Amino acid sequence: MIDIAVIGAGRIGAVHAASVAAHPGTRLALVADPFGDGAARLAAPYGARATTRVEDVFEAADVDAVIIGSPTPLHVDQIVASVHAGKAALCEKPVDLSLDRVDACLAAIAGQEHRVMIGFNRRFDPSIAQIHARVADGEIGPLEQLTIISRDPAAPPAAYVAQSGGIFRDMTIHDLDMAAHFLE
Repeated sequence: MIDIAVIGAGRIGAVHAASVAAHPGTRLALVADPFGDGAARLAAPYGARATTRVEDVFEAADVDAVIIGSPTPLHVDQIVASVHAGKAALCEKPVDLSLDRVDACLAAIAGQEHRVMIGFNRRFDPSIAQIHARVADGEIGPLEQLTIISRDPAAPPAAYVAQSGGIFRDMTIHDLDMAAHFLE
């Protein structure tokens, strides 16, 4: 059983908490969110603990892995704290809006990069995985042109978009990952 903490009780934190709780090999151990009672509301249905102190995640002996669903400006510090605490981390994208901060993150976790995964989920979508497999097997033929059209199921909150770098940056990063995945 892998015990997981989720940082961020907003829209994406709720998606991750539900996914963790639904998987038979994982347990939602802790939800952290520094604002209001969001962590308590998200943790309660799953029997998880809640805290308004994000530091509790890194100090918790019963947490093996951390899902970072906090605002983008907090990602680097939380990735580094997770790795330094000996925990694996899945971080929502982007790591940061500054390439210098991303480089600093990589330097801070040097040798432990394998403990971190960035949330490029679209390549794991069953329909995308099927098309990728068909291209890789030669069933469709050689890839000559790749057109990617993607949308979120609903518009994100304005406060999120302001910190994420804007809707084009937020969505285009998925498109770039998809292109790399099909072209590898």
